[in-house]
Amino acid sequence: MSWIVCSFVAAVAALLSAAPSAVRAQPFELVSGYLTAVNDYRHRGLSESGGRPSLVLGADFQHRSGFFAGAWTAQIETHGVNEDDTETRYKTAYYAGFARHVSSWTLTLSATRYAYPGLAYDYDYDEQTAAVGFKDRVFATVSYMDDLFSAGHAWHGEIGFALPLPLDIELGAAIGRLDASKPELDYTHWNAGVSRTFLRRVGVDLRRYGASRYYSNGVATTHGDEWVVAASFAFGGR
Repeated sequence: MSWIVCSFVAAVAALLSAAPSAVRAQPFELVSGYLTAVNDYRHRGLSESGGRPSLVLGADFQHRSGFFAGAWTAQIETHGVNEDDTETRYKTAYYAGFARHVSSWTLTLSATRYAYPGLAYDYDYDEQTAAVGFKDRVFATVSYMDDLFSAGHAWHGEIGFALPLPLDIELGAAIGRLDASKPELDYTHWNAGVSRTFLRRVGVDLRRYGASRYYSNGVATTHGDEWVVAASFAFGGR
């Protein structure tokens, strides 16, 4: 846990103590939404749709002060004792937070509630996240979860980058690590891929996902290395 937390101390302290004149306030409020179709819904390297197609619907509000809030829901597949015995359910998330811009840096603090309505077991959990970005090209996040998959608390850290190319193409990659109170949940995951935006509202992403070890429970599995294709449509906003 210590390597995840300590790497944020200096950056968070510097951004929070910056002079107000250094903050670039947003001159508008923004309400937006999106609909994404994906051949395998993944969250931090874990497949929660069992390698099957999924739809994700979300909405987001951003205020000029830096406050934001939103919610999304994703179609998932739950598993019984027999992995072939599956049932379609939904995972939802409700979040709120604050983003602050100082020069080329961005600090984001947020709180999220993840819920799995209708499950026979309680996998709901709360999460607090701090994220630092540099020029919208390099990103680092650290998150604390109070009771991940009913297996106790956990920490997650991730570092990633995005490289813009001509023709609205972007290359990106990330590597993350989850450390839980129960060692059987510990794993490292990664992804790398390419995306392109069309007409400012349509996005297509092709990405390779992988993980350091096999893990599976009633709603999530590392499901091996896999290519994932996603297509998104954004609505509202500017």
